[in-house]
Amino acid sequence: MVEMLQPVEVRQRLQAMTREAAAVFLRQSCVMPKDLERLFVNPRDAGRFINHSSAPNLGFEGALRDISEGEEIVMDYSHHGDPEWYREL
Repeated sequence: MVEMLQPVEVRQRLQAMTREAAAVFLRQSCVMPKDLERLFVNPRDAGRFINHSSAPNLGFEGALRDISEGEEIVMDYSHHGDPEWYREL
């Protein structure tokens, strides 16, 4: 289940967490480029295991090309939104 949180809600949640829990919470979330006012959190999404690459094979809408068996799934994180409130966390 995806939660969409406003910046004030994100700060409240983080303040109530341990440092380790906050790190996991943020790894399971992102700011979408078309919605810079909310943090999208999905703790059950396997996307938290995706790594960064400047030559991605995965985008927001799915695979960008055929992905070989055993190949690492990678995204270009620069495509995520990066508003000031998020950088301040």
